[in-house]
Amino acid sequence: MKLATVDKGGVGDVGMSPYSLRRSVRRMMAEEGFSPHRITVEAGVNRAELTAWLEDRDKAPQPVMLEKLESWLAGDSERAPTVPLNSPPWVETPTAVKIMDALDYARYTPTIAVIYGSAGVGKTKALGHFAETRPNTWLVTASPCCHTTTSILGELLDRFDAYGSAQRADVLYREALRCVRNRTRVDSDINGLLIIDEAQHLKPPAYDTIRAFLDQADVGIAYAGNEEMYSRIGGKKKSSLPQISSRVGIRVKLSQPEPGDVDMIMEAHGISGRKEREYCQWVASLDGGLRLLDHVIRPAKLSAMSENTAVSVSMLKAAGKVLGIES
Repeated sequence: MKLATVDKGGVGDVGMSPYSLRRSVRRMMAEEGFSPHRITVEAGVNRAELTAWLEDRDKAPQPVMLEKLESWLAGDSERAPTVPLNSPPWVETPTAVKIMDALDYARYTPTIAVIYGSAGVGKTKALGHFAETRPNTWLVTASPCCHTTTSILGELLDRFDAYGSAQRADVLYREALRCVRNRTRVDSDINGLLIIDEAQHLKPPAYDTIRAFLDQADVGIAYAGNEEMYSRIGGKKKSSLPQISSRVGIRVKLSQPEPGDVDMIMEAHGISGRKEREYCQWVASLDGGLRLLDHVIRPAKLSAMSENTAVSVSMLKAAGKVLGIES
């Protein structure tokens, strides 16, 4: 992708002037829909510096960034150095923002949020980050061995360090309701939110018991899970849980990771380059989404570290081949 004209007289070894270069980058964004995240990944530049320069807040841009952007426009960008092997603890992707916005809405309305979709779109990480960083938020994860009313209430009581010894659901419910009310009474300015992840595992009575906290404690509820969960609560067909479906205030469907999700994850891992981006975007579109992409990136970064170089598309493809992924 080469430009028809190139202005000379730039800074350092940059062929284009900063003004012409910025105009060309802005044109790519406006006409071809390139986002700052995508440019950051493909060109291997710092996103904060790029954004400041594009917004004309940085009057003295780094020559290195300008050189990389010009190479990127010419279709010959260099990859940035790799970073440590460990995955970033948290990346606020566009999908994560959607999830957290829905959780905030459920909390402050209060209402029921239903967040559903394919595996590997980042639901669990977003829910966990939200629960860790927001007060009066209680996250319980259902599973094949934690799906009844009694077991879910027991898990909820654990969040309050209130370990109920009773095995009767009504006793556990009253104790959990008391804990929730007491906590929200102390922090009266912060509404409560109860999140159930992997909610497709719940038995119908457990769904309805969780719903009762909305009515009796005035806290928001969020059910997160797959398409099966959504169909039970109230998808295209008649709901088998009408007491819940009639109270749902917001639904968020997540079919697959967005391109911006992949760009931000690549940026956080220090991986850049056009071919690298194309491959990572393709991997994330497969079953498993971002989780599968993480399984590909980790061994590729290990290879790059052993060779003291940047992650290349060949390293990514080699890691994918081990997982049975053929591009």
